[in-house]
Amino acid sequence: MKSNQLHNWLLENDAQLQELLQQLRGKYQLSDAQDSTQRVTYLDTFDWRIWRKGDVLEYQEYNRQKKLVWRRIDHGKVYMEIPVDECPDFINDIPDWLMPEALFKVTWPRALVEQALSRMQQQLYEIRDRSDKVVARLSIVTENQRYPNNRTGKALPVRLYVEPMRGYDKAFARIERMLADAGIHGYGKDPLVRLLKLDDRSPCDYSTRLRLQLKPDQRADEAARQIMLQLMQIMEVNEHGIRDDVDTEFLHDFRSALQRVHRLLGQLKQVIPEDTRQRFDDDLVWIEEESARLYGLNNWLLNFDEHRALIDSQLQLYLDELHGSLRTQRHAALINLVKLLDSDHYRKFMKRWRVFLECGVPDHSVLKYAEQPVIKVTGRRVWKTYQRMLAYKGKDLPRLLQIDLAKMDR
Repeated sequence: MKSNQLHNWLLENDAQLQELLQQLRGKYQLSDAQDSTQRVTYLDTFDWRIWRKGDVLEYQEYNRQKKLVWRRIDHGKVYMEIPVDECPDFINDIPDWLMPEALFKVTWPRALVEQALSRMQQQLYEIRDRSDKVVARLSIVTENQRYPNNRTGKALPVRLYVEPMRGYDKAFARIERMLADAGIHGYGKDPLVRLLKLDDRSPCDYSTRLRLQLKPDQRADEAARQIMLQLMQIMEVNEHGIRDDVDTEFLHDFRSALQRVHRLLGQLKQVIPEDTRQRFDDDLVWIEEESARLYGLNNWLLNFDEHRALIDSQLQLYLDELHGSLRTQRHAALINLVKLLDSDHYRKFMKRWRVFLECGVPDHSVLKYAEQPVIKVTGRRVWKTYQRMLAYKGKDLPRLLQIDLAKMDR
């Protein structure tokens, strides 16, 4: 395990490297370069909890050595290097005595998923002073995209790492000046950001929040289609996670988006054609009902240990059979839901829905509210909710208001 800090710079050309090595050899002893190639898997939860805390988690494989590297984004500090036998699915797959509590708190109970893959080639030099003491280590790193079939993709800019040894701050400051003299500047964006950009992605690119740019005077039918299209895309993004059974949160977000569309459709009478509204709503109700079984079992199993701890220790043994039964039922429910997602009915529904949502609205509509500004249509609904609240004076107004606002799916 290490707590040293890594400092990275961008190597723009070979001339910079040769000038730096020449300066270093004039002041220090440089070991022969040690070459190595390792495979790197950048891990995070599906909703980027580690990155949002300002950290990166890497799974590195070199020959038979495997380890997790937990480091900081902004200054590159390596918190820990954790030896492992294989890439963990969850952070608690790491033995308790090795598992960092802070990382557990950030990720649990979410699974660790692959966010990016790379192949890293490294040349390592040891920098020694006149007393033959190692004052720093210098690494020249070439990192390429790596695909699941191990095919190599595009390369990142070459970078240079300098790892200072504790107690040799003056030596490191001198090396920093040499870097500046050679015209070598900071690397800038984290390698993970650069890898994701090659695939037109970015960290935190998954969110269940709607990112809309609606205008108050926009037509209500056009605004409704934009909202539903984003919710549909959230459902589609989560399908692979459900199939792969990586994390129960994929199903949760899938159903949340589905339910939001269902509630929105209930507010769209005289905004979109009634036959279309009813047909889509019926299909959404069908999907919701078919996925409810797996969702319920997920919640039971996720909280099983917590419930188990509430009863007497002598009685806890009897829950083992219940736990096994719930897992068996969950496996069957997962198979049924995957069959639904792969069915012709589901695929045709999603295709019809996308065509409708991406198709432009007609120039003129016979529907009462379709061409009205969205601010007027939603404002009317808010006013009706307020009037209903006043009609129930003396009753459980907070509860009634909560129910009506939920219908609006604000």
